[in-house]
Amino acid sequence: MRELSLEEYKKTITEVLVKIDEICRSNGINYFLFAGTLLGAVRHKGFIPWDDDIDICLLREDYDRLAAIIQGGDYGLNFIRIEENKDTVYPYGKVCDTRTFLMEDNLRLVRGYGAFVDVFPFDFVPDNAEEREKLRKKQLFRWKLIQHSSKLRVIKTDDRKRNLMRYGAFFLGHMNDTRKLIERMNDECKALNKNRTNTVGLVWDKSYPLEEYLETSEVEFEGHRFLAPKDPDIDLTIKFGDYMTLPPEKDRVLKHFLKCYVSAEGDDGGDRA
Repeated sequence: MRELSLEEYKKTITEVLVKIDEICRSNGINYFLFAGTLLGAVRHKGFIPWDDDIDICLLREDYDRLAAIIQGGDYGLNFIRIEENKDTVYPYGKVCDTRTFLMEDNLRLVRGYGAFVDVFPFDFVPDNAEEREKLRKKQLFRWKLIQHSSKLRVIKTDDRKRNLMRYGAFFLGHMNDTRKLIERMNDECKALNKNRTNTVGLVWDKSYPLEEYLETSEVEFEGHRFLAPKDPDIDLTIKFGDYMTLPPEKDRVLKHFLKCYVSAEGDDGGDRA
């Protein structure tokens, strides 16, 4: 097996996104570039220079449809999520390239894990801000437990107090079963969709007006046209605030913790993954 360079990895996950786009368009599924990927498309027309992943989101119903199509087809993709992959360490989906094998630093190995696009299901959340914030804090705590429960070790720093907090969080996380934590979180998020509201989003993160996700726009990303929310400015402002202003130079640092490999059968001589 050969390890992919960073540029090869980014090219591979862009190819995964192209496949997702083709599947969604041919099946009438709305997906949306999300978070840093949407920001990269609007501000840089591609990856943020100090970023190395791709995020998309879908309303829960479309998320389930996309999972079923990919899992039932022959696209060279794995759709990994807790419903079918009990060893996953994430409460959301990942669409992975089947030609590749990926190891993420300090996390357990997951079967079928390769170069991936993160796929976030958006659920209906309360329109009332106080109710929504209460729910967000509850699920954010669970998400942090999931993160700590799936780590293999504590990464030490030079700060003694911070180290003590990390050890505490690590042991608290490991008192819980990762799978059960994710399943409980997933079930609670799904249950929210019984009540259709005017607000959707990641339960543990930001929320957005539903109308932004009933229609699509298009943005350029790495030379391709992909779907985005109705008005990307609304979503990016909610997520990032003044999103067109670059962060300080000290924060423009690529944190690449992945090692991705391609098998000899999938290697075409080094030109691409």
